[in-house]
Amino acid sequence: MRVGVEGFFCIVRTSAELSASPHWHFTSEALEEYMKIAILSRKGWDTVVVGAKLEAFAIAGCDTTSKLCYKLMFPISYADNYI
Repeated sequence: MRVGVEGFFCIVRTSAELSASPHWHFTSEALEEYMKIAILSRKGWDTVVVGAKLEAFAIAGCDTTSKLCYKLMFPISYADNYI
């Protein structure tokens, strides 16, 4: 029996003074294609949009796992998906 793990990460800048765009790494191209259909939203998965949102929260100093940032992200996600 074989077991595998697929994953991805995104590296973003944490300062507006730095000049770098978000950098994504997926363990396989199949995973990147899968994410486009796996995320249930009107717009689907777009690595450029998701990377830009992660970068904005990092520059603002938010920890994306904190409850405060969840409260800030929910209205943005809701507006992004339904407006």
